[in-house]
Amino acid sequence: MSDAVFELKNNEVTAPTQSEMGWHIMKVTSITPMKEVSKEVRRNKIISEIKKEKTYDIAYDVMTEIEDNIGAGKTLEEIAKDHSAKILKIKNLNEQGASKNHSSKMSNDFVETAFSYNENELSQAIETNSGFMILRVDTINESKAKDLDIVKNDIIDMWKTNERAAITQEIINDVTHDLDEGDSINEVASRFKLKLSSTKPLKRDDSIKGLTGNQMAELFQNNLGTVKIVHNNDEVLIVVPTKLINTKNKLSKDEIDFLRSKAQADTTQAMAVKLIEAYSANYDVEVSENNNI
Repeated sequence: MSDAVFELKNNEVTAPTQSEMGWHIMKVTSITPMKEVSKEVRRNKIISEIKKEKTYDIAYDVMTEIEDNIGAGKTLEEIAKDHSAKILKIKNLNEQGASKNHSSKMSNDFVETAFSYNENELSQAIETNSGFMILRVDTINESKAKDLDIVKNDIIDMWKTNERAAITQEIINDVTHDLDEGDSINEVASRFKLKLSSTKPLKRDDSIKGLTGNQMAELFQNNLGTVKIVHNNDEVLIVVPTKLINTKNKLSKDEIDFLRSKAQADTTQAMAVKLIEAYSANYDVEVSENNNI
């Protein structure tokens, strides 16, 4: 995409250009001339990059030496002393990265490494955001199953939650099916013993049951009689718009802004289609058929 754009002059438009995200038509609206960087700034940047590369070279040399020491049988304490490195002890580390003596969680790389080695094994040198680390597992505490009396209530609560969710989804499927088959919402609500309530006439900036602005906007996109399922915290709403009320009142600012943005989006989409059609009309396409295999 950048190659196509940088070939243009100001106010020129690209031909349809394909990327992994689809097809694009881009227009150059302004060009900022390249600023000349002083020799001193370029020099300092080069020095910084060289220092960084040198640091990595030295670090990798040290890591190679440490791994040789591990292979020769040196302990973690001896290696730390030779290189003036600190040893950080983590107690009772679990698979979620929490530990007994550190308030912050360990990184995923740290946890994955810790649970990949046996007791008293030293890991390979691992690069992290703060440097390199070598890890040793001192003790492995096998997980123990809790007594049934302790977890019984938790299991029952989980089962109730899952059963309630399954029953709720089954009712939603049945209600949606019956409404789609033409049954009235009053009949369906009575059949499944659901609480039925009708709202007052709603505008786009209104809300029911504490629904968010996005949820309300989705409701206004539905046609009359269309079933919409809305999950609102622990409550599931089955919403069916039944009546469109025309009003002579002036639109609110939010409604005007919404309509303006929607019109702009529709116009932009239409313009993109027209541009593609205009460009494609300038290409000659020949199709040759070959039946040989």
